[in-house]
Amino acid sequence: MEQEPQNGEPAEIKIIKEAYKKAFLFVNKGLNTDELGQKEEAKNYYKQGIGHLLRGISVSSTEPEHIGAGWESARQMQQKMKETLQNVRTRLEILEKGLATSLRNDLQEVPKLYPEFPPKDVSEKSPEPQSFSSPPQHTEANGNTSTASTGLVPAPTSLSLPSQSHPAEAPPAYTPQAAEGH
Repeated sequence: MEQEPQNGEPAEIKIIKEAYKKAFLFVNKGLNTDELGQKEEAKNYYKQGIGHLLRGISVSSTEPEHIGAGWESARQMQQKMKETLQNVRTRLEILEKGLATSLRNDLQEVPKLYPEFPPKDVSEKSPEPQSFSSPPQHTEANGNTSTASTGLVPAPTSLSLPSQSHPAEAPPAYTPQAAEGH
């Protein structure tokens, strides 16, 4: 194809490296502007990145004479460029069809299948976990719990509990009844 540059690296490897470098520069610019909501500018960066990706991929690196660490590195770069090309094309397609906002709106309308729990804060006392097999408990003014008589057998209380030397530790998640002070 071309002559070898002065540093001894084949021109094809140099083309692959240059395309790789420029492609990811534009793809990253596209991602950043996409996240900022500047969709038209992002599309332009993505298209430029795709051009460089295609150029880098088009160089043949599988010839029998293409051996050595430099060629192996070039083949790895080309593989990464192929994967990136698929992702960028998909994102560009979404932007060009205007699906980004409609997908976001659709996702907001999907009913939540799982309850959302507030983040655990160790400093606050979280509610005691209730077991489906244990009877309902009612906390009295003095902090004791009483069991309503529903005919169910109370859950065993002989589970291992955290030592009293660490009162801030919460009981294990599988404990059907919380220890006093937790």
